[in-house]
Amino acid sequence: MTSALKRQANRRNALRSTGPRTPQGKGRSSGNALRHGLSAAHDTFFQDPVLGRLTHLIEQESIPAHHAKEIAARILAYEQNLDYQRELFQSVSPQAEPNLQQELLKLHGPELDILEDWLDWRRYEMGGVTKADLNKVAKMEQMLLRLTMRQVKRCGREQAQQAQRSIRYLKRAGSQLNKSLRLLKTV
Repeated sequence: MTSALKRQANRRNALRSTGPRTPQGKGRSSGNALRHGLSAAHDTFFQDPVLGRLTHLIEQESIPAHHAKEIAARILAYEQNLDYQRELFQSVSPQAEPNLQQELLKLHGPELDILEDWLDWRRYEMGGVTKADLNKVAKMEQMLLRLTMRQVKRCGREQAQQAQRSIRYLKRAGSQLNKSLRLLKTV
């Protein structure tokens, strides 16, 4: 049990909470409930002809209409999840190893261009490039490469987390489908 003082302190702290402040944080938190759209609440019965046909087939097995519709919707949701899983795991597969040079150019192309322009300026305006200038450019390129490697690792972790969330969702959808099918046995 939480004490009365602790509850009051929690309420005061909650009143001070402002949520995300940056546009990136607000955008990220606004999509928390809509990661992939597979759990969105909507009635697709009138929009999806496959759902209608599947419901009709289940009803022919002497299942009440509302149970048949629920079972058909869960079967289709499960199939959509399987398709999503296949697509997701193909994008996360180890054969999709990123090329660091391409990622470096994609993420930090303008910065690399600025370094090249600076070297050209040193070459033409100052009469040549010194070893110290080349060392500065090399250090900057190494820093950009480290940043790129961190970004690639972060993207890989995010894809792996998305795959784990999708697997959990697929397991839940599968258990719901099993419950619906067990319901068929009892009816």
